[in-house]
Amino acid sequence: MAQFSSHPWIIALTGASGTIYGRRLIQALVESDSAFRIEVVVSDAALRVMAEEEKIVTSAHSIKVENLIGTPSHTVTINNNRDIGASIASG
Repeated sequence: MAQFSSHPWIIALTGASGTIYGRRLIQALVESDSAFRIEVVVSDAALRVMAEEEKIVTSAHSIKVENLIGTPSHTVTINNNRDIGASIASG
């Protein structure tokens, strides 16, 4: 197993029709030879955009990496957008 970089990439998908770019960035990082730990949070607005524009229907409670990039990945952690105690939250 690859050694992760000490600092993760934190990617927030916030909607406004840009979710495709964030999803592609996640996919590119996963496919790269580098060992990136990737933390993702998806807003309710992004979930709506994904459902309406990309036909990806999921929820903040059930979203998986597979929903975002089409394949599982052990390097990506999806954080619930309502979890103020998530590892990527301030503090």
